[in-house]
Amino acid sequence: MTHPNGVISMQQRHVLRAAALAAVFAASAVAPANADPMRTACSMLPLASVGTLVGRSVTVFHDGAPVTTSGLEATNCLYMSSMKGEIAASVWLGRGTHARMLSVNQAFATSKRHQGVNGMRGDTVVLVNVTSPSGSGVAYHDDISKKLLAAVLSKV
Repeated sequence: MTHPNGVISMQQRHVLRAAALAAVFAASAVAPANADPMRTACSMLPLASVGTLVGRSVTVFHDGAPVTTSGLEATNCLYMSSMKGEIAASVWLGRGTHARMLSVNQAFATSKRHQGVNGMRGDTVVLVNVTSPSGSGVAYHDDISKKLLAAVLSKV
């Protein structure tokens, strides 16, 4: 309501001030780190780059779309050189709150049963595992896994 002298009443002044402050806060609010849609693990590197890093031409055998469960967003990719299983590379990305991802990264780093390598950048944990058949089992190539991990982390 406007006073006959053109002065805005106290109640309207408070409403306008609150609206102006809300607009300023909304405009300056920082979006959370996880606000952008998560890229799939397979889209992090060109296929040729993965092939160069693992030493063989590879194709995408599995391209997992990002899935969110209990506040953790994750995606995975499996590259293979052939259906005969000459060499395979698995890349897993997980994203969540920084505290949770620190916990996930530490759990993988200290797990006795975990094979492969892991690293973290921002609020994203990356797990990489490069393997090949060996007798009746599997050989883990941590040296190659570390190179692939570094390449993926540089794109996160």
